[in-house]
Amino acid sequence: MSVLRNQVLSRLAAVDLRRLEPGLELVQITKGQVLDEPNKPTAHLYFPESGIASVIAVDEHGRKIEVGPFGREGMSGTHVVMGVEASPLETNIQSDGTAHRIDVEALRQAMSQSASLRQRLLLYVQAFHFQTAQTLLINSYANLEQRLARWVLMAHDRTDGDAMALTHDFVSVMLGVRRAGVTEAVQMLESRKLIKATRGVFEVRDRKGLEALAGRSYGASEAEYARLMAP
Repeated sequence: MSVLRNQVLSRLAAVDLRRLEPGLELVQITKGQVLDEPNKPTAHLYFPESGIASVIAVDEHGRKIEVGPFGREGMSGTHVVMGVEASPLETNIQSDGTAHRIDVEALRQAMSQSASLRQRLLLYVQAFHFQTAQTLLINSYANLEQRLARWVLMAHDRTDGDAMALTHDFVSVMLGVRRAGVTEAVQMLESRKLIKATRGVFEVRDRKGLEALAGRSYGASEAEYARLMAP
């Protein structure tokens, strides 16, 4: 296999990666593609090499809010790792990229044969769980500008370069606020020359400034991921 950018796969023991390799297929992932439909059995898990995906909660009225993003540091289908066939959450692609895809049964078989593989995947589940908990905590005290700065930083971490394909409508779903509020927050970040927003694209201009604005809302989940997923 060529050099892996997905950090879940690249940090597996060589013997565990070899268990998965026969079932891994490199595929394109495209904006709007649904990886997991709510309450429907999952057929494949995806390990992104590039691009950004989001796990999203949807209520009975169709309202949506992001549970958490992931990119090359993560994987879809964490519920499968936990032994659950389907999830009430939706997972879809927010920016184009590529991913290694594996059939659910192939992954389950490999996990049944290797305690070390199962343990490494569960560590990622825990890292994602903590990221979600941090988001809930941050939403309880941070203002919208800080939350937007954090989200832009998280997207930047998962993107090559400084330009990211993001729309105000998408960000409103990610932050759980109305589009008008997102527009106001984006304008504030632009006025500080932290980002440049054009139609469908956010460009990071001053990462250090974004980190200063985000303050303690950014960094804890990233540090916990590094601790849990250390090779």
